[in-house]
Amino acid sequence: MKNTLTWITWLSLSAVSPFALAVGLGQANVSSYLDAPLDASIPLLESSDYAPDDIRVSVAEPSDFAAAGLEWTPLAASVRARVQEQQGHLQVRLSSQQAMEEPWLELLLTIEYPGGQQAHDVTLLFDPRAMRKPLLLSKSPLPPRKIPLLQCQRLQPIRQPHRV
Repeated sequence: MKNTLTWITWLSLSAVSPFALAVGLGQANVSSYLDAPLDASIPLLESSDYAPDDIRVSVAEPSDFAAAGLEWTPLAASVRARVQEQQGHLQVRLSSQQAMEEPWLELLLTIEYPGGQQAHDVTLLFDPRAMRKPLLLSKSPLPPRKIPLLQCQRLQPIRQPHRV
């Protein structure tokens, strides 16, 4: 009887818990390179009940960075965050006009939605342009052909005259 009461209490509390409907962030997808303006997207998890206008994402204030033990940089202030829908799923789109001069950028993002407010620490990594994957050009219209190997002639050794 006691176990049944505990189970019913736990079930009812979890059903109304604000964390049961908490919006989260997925893994960031960075499309930009080092020394280029920021272009990244992060999927919003558990957001299917919301429209893009229901959720507001922004870079946190410098005081919030300090409270979270993170270093605020002017580069973080240049980042713009907006929520958009892509292929039926919500995502946070991060962009900036300023080039990313460091190989990483640590951000504290504030998410406000009808169910509450959260802060998420996000680290973005930037590869140098030299690490870009080579572009594949269109295939050659000519089929591959066999090229015959050069045939080497066997050379005769040079004979030295005998000296007596």
